[in-house]
This record gives sequence, C-alpha cells and structure tokens, in this order.
Amino acid sequence: MNGYARVIEFTCSKEEFDLQKLHVKFVNEGQFLKGLFDGFGRSIDFNGNSQEGFWKRHQIKSLNKKAASNEIKSYVSRPFGKWRMKRYDGKTSEEGIYCGDDNVWNRCVKKCAVKNFKTNEEPRLSIGQSIGDLINSLCMCVDQDAAKRKEMKESSQK
Repeated sequence: MNGYARVIEFTCSKEEFDLQKLHVKFVNEGQFLKGLFDGFGRSIDFNGNSQEGFWKRHQIKSLNKKAASNEIKSYVSRPFGKWRMKRYDGKTSEEGIYCGDDNVWNRCVKKCAVKNFKTNEEPRLSIGQSIGDLINSLCMCVDQDAAKRKEMKESSQK
C-alpha cells in the first residue's frame, strides 16, 4: 500500500471468530510506503494512547554476516524528525526530534515542544551522540568477533 490511508486493525478472541465481537486494536493513518509509515503518520491504540509525527521506512540490518545476498530484507518504520507520544488522558509523555535506528527505535536527539507538524525538522546527532554510536558499533564488532572465536574453538574441540 502506497499513499495516504487510514488502516483500522481489529482483533477477536482466538476461540471463536465473530464479527459482532471484533475490537479495534490500532488505527494508523498517514503516509505509507510499501505498507509502512513514511512521512507524517499517527497511530492510536485501543487504550487511546497515540504516537504521531514523521516516520521513515528503515531497513533492519542483519547481524549475520554470512547471510546470502538474496536474503529477504526486513523493513520497519521508525520516528524521523518531529515526533511525540501522547497518553490516553491527553498528556504528552515524549516529545521532540527523533531519529530511530537499530539500537533504539525511538531515540530522541533533541527534546523540544512540537507546536505543529506542518513541516519536519531533520534529525541531527550531536557530536557526543555520534561518538557514542561509533563506540557502540566498535563494541558490537568486538563482541561479534569474540563470539566467532568462541564458536570456532568449540567446534574444533568436538
């Protein structure tokens, strides 16, 4: 599905399917690209909590380096720019400029009040956030190399 849409997701009990007993699970509305939020979107759950703001379709990075190049790629929508979360009682619980990634799906790069969603603000990581990302990626590489060495050691002992 591409373009603007409102998608209402329903749920029912596993024991029986009855159209009269369906309950709204989510209402998602906004811009979609290949079935995922891409641009402005709003999601409201059955409790009345909402997430609204700008989203970007994001490819999930595979941790398996040996994966075939023809592996099916997975995508998700992550907050990208102005974004906020509101509770059912109308109070804003999280608000600012967000840049979701594989480590934290809703990372706030700048806390600020979002007055409107007429335009988006491109998220920019601070120098400290960029250095933190670099260190985390290096640590992940070290952890993956250690895991490979351990796996090779165990397989050679068998």
